[in-house]
Amino acid sequence: AGLCLFFIADYFNNFTLVEKFSDLSTFKNRFMLWLAALKIFISHPIFGSGPDTFYTLYQDALVPYTDVSELKGIPWPHNLFVEILAEQGIIGFGLFSYIFFRIMFNLYQAWSINKENNKLHDLQLLLLISSIGFFISLFFELTFHRMWVSIYLFILLSIIQKLVVKHKK
Repeated sequence: AGLCLFFIADYFNNFTLVEKFSDLSTFKNRFMLWLAALKIFISHPIFGSGPDTFYTLYQDALVPYTDVSELKGIPWPHNLFVEILAEQGIIGFGLFSYIFFRIMFNLYQAWSINKENNKLHDLQLLLLISSIGFFISLFFELTFHRMWVSIYLFILLSIIQKLVVKHKK
């Protein structure tokens, strides 16, 4: 059903998403950006290079022989995890990962235990599935440079945490 909705929505956008993902150079370019971000991380492993520094550092960190003309003016590596590693280092990545996975683990625990309250159980399952979908999208596109991503993520995590705390009482 989700795939059908994707294609219907893309139809109304003249199949721009299908076209974007069918172009293999997109994947090659993203992979080059991920490698550049990892190279920045290796240069600044503990605290990272600092917030919003990927844009200024990535062209120097690109793998040699990369066609830089295709990768000009890209403000983030299109993978939130390597972006956090590059800009916030292992400390920022560790904190982000701990918060995210701890809340997800708590939600899973509450969902697996709470089977008698069907409405709450269904809501927890819905939040779990949407969180997994959001988590997967963090690997390919999303960034904190887009304000709605930060807002959505922290609202989602807040709702989950509220449900988990409510369940534990």
